[in-house]
Amino acid sequence: MSKTVIGQIVVDSGQAMIGDPCYLDDWKTWDSETTKFEERENSAGEYGYLGACNATLGNGFGGLGAGVNGASNAFVFSLPDGYYPIYAVLNEDGDVDEISVKIKDGTGFTYDDEDEDNYEEEDEEDEEDEEEEEEDEDLVSIIPFESKCEILGTFWYQFKEDEDLKAFISFNDVGLPLAWFISIGVVAPLSMSEGPINETFAMFLDAMELTEEDVIDVDNLDDLLAIVERKKGERETQ
Repeated sequence: MSKTVIGQIVVDSGQAMIGDPCYLDDWKTWDSETTKFEERENSAGEYGYLGACNATLGNGFGGLGAGVNGASNAFVFSLPDGYYPIYAVLNEDGDVDEISVKIKDGTGFTYDDEDEDNYEEEDEEDEEDEEEEEEDEDLVSIIPFESKCEILGTFWYQFKEDEDLKAFISFNDVGLPLAWFISIGVVAPLSMSEGPINETFAMFLDAMELTEEDVIDVDNLDDLLAIVERKKGERETQ
C-alpha cells in the first residue's frame, strides 16, 4: 500500500462536496435575488447550493439529492478557503483503495508535490505541531467565542445587503452567517466552526482598526461600533 498526492481541491466557500458528476445537470444554483440565504432551510436535502449550505451550517455535513444516502454528500471545511491536497491510497496492483483530503495540509496556495515524499514520516509530527499552534492561538485570543458570534452575527444580519460592505461580506460568506446562526441558537457551536469564525473576527477587527485589547469587555455590536467612533474622533483631534 502506498499513499500519493493526486491533485488538489479548491475551497472558495468554506465547504466542499463529494458526488458523481452525472448528477450535475440536476444541480440547482442559488438566485440571491429571488431567495434569501436565511431561507435555505426550505432547501434541506436539495441537490443545490442552498441545500449544501443548510447541511454544512447545520450538522457540518449531510446528504443531498435522491437516493438512500443522497446523490452526493456535502461537508464543511473548518479552515480558510484555499487549496487542499488530495491523497490516494494505492494497493499492490496500483488501484485506488481510498481517497482523502488532508485538510491540515492546506495552505491557501498551490500544493508542492515534493512534500509528498515526506508525508508518512512527517504527518504525525506536523499534526502535533499544528495542535500546539491551535492551543497557543486559543490562549492568545482574549475575546469569548460567544461574544465573537454575537458581534459578527449581528453585523451580518444588519448589513448583509449593504453595497459598501459587499466585498467583506462576500469574502466571509461562511464565518458571518455561521456566527449569526450560532448566536441565535439555530446551530450548535461545534469545534469545526471556531476556525472560520475566529478568522472572520480577526479580519473584522482589522477592518475596524481595533485590537482585541480595545474590545476586551465588549459583547455586542453596538458597543463595538461606539468604540470605533470614539477612536475615530480621537485620531481626528490629534
